[in-house]
Amino acid sequence: MARLILHVGTHKTATTTLQETFDRNRSLLQRHGVVYPDLGRRAGHHGLVTHWFDLPEVYALGRPAASVWRDLSDRYAKTDATVFISSEEFSRGNRTRRVDFAELREMVSAFDSVEVLCLLREQTAFLQSIFLEISKNPRQVGWREFYDKAMKSRFASGLFLDYNQLYDHILAGFAPEEITFLAYDAARASEGGVIGEVLRRTGAPLTPGDMDQGQSANVSPDPLTFWAARMVAAGRRITPELLESVGRAVHREFGDNCRTTIFNASELRAVGKHFEAANRRFVERVAQQQPDFDLPPSSLAENVINRSQLGAGFWMRVARIVYSAQDKLPAEQPRA
Repeated sequence: MARLILHVGTHKTATTTLQETFDRNRSLLQRHGVVYPDLGRRAGHHGLVTHWFDLPEVYALGRPAASVWRDLSDRYAKTDATVFISSEEFSRGNRTRRVDFAELREMVSAFDSVEVLCLLREQTAFLQSIFLEISKNPRQVGWREFYDKAMKSRFASGLFLDYNQLYDHILAGFAPEEITFLAYDAARASEGGVIGEVLRRTGAPLTPGDMDQGQSANVSPDPLTFWAARMVAAGRRITPELLESVGRAVHREFGDNCRTTIFNASELRAVGKHFEAANRRFVERVAQQQPDFDLPPSSLAENVINRSQLGAGFWMRVARIVYSAQDKLPAEQPRA
């Protein structure tokens, strides 16, 4: 029986780590009946969504995406393989940058079984991770502007925050029994973590220990350290040296094992309240197919240092550490 699994993300749920692990272990997976197609120059299959919207050239497939979709069906739909396609770009919610799931379902209709697999984070962790990712570009908006816009629109950089809207979007092409949602925190805490959880979905008799996992990819920095470094950088690039200096100040102020968040206490409460009813409705809907599914509330409010706790003493410590680091640099040579 030909089976297709469409892993659609979402963003910041270990997608890059999973894709790079499957890419490195393509031959091993194939020996156990799982095909992870080699498409384009990236480990993820992002180029497949270019049938619906444009992506940067680095994701190009070298030919029209529609022909690649046809080739996948022609090659594997009459086999006993499980084809695993992975790209978080499938789950984008921009009105002008969305996959047409109805058309996609028709494009993969030759497979005997199709499953959409989607991992989700509760909204506070998801929002924070998205901000940390987009803020790698120093020209991006600041935290408060990002936060206010996300709360008003229920989107963050074009990504769904109301998971009912994401579910409805996928349901435009796929039946409820073809869609599986996994809570990211539960998957990460399961045996073998996210990779182990996904391997079990494929049916391959493998564990993460059987695979070359390399190093974790695209890991977010400590949230409060990054936010404070961004404030110091004031629109310039955040260097590794600056990030390390600010991190030292955070650890000296709050301890080496502190957990941090960019949110302040009132923002954390507001996000939880804002999405509480929507999350409850979403869990009830999904539970009709997955009775054990749950989306736990945020853990960020528990013993987590937030940005409102950064007082004058902290900023003085940052200034001293940064100044000390600068003082150790070679003196600037006078111009001729």
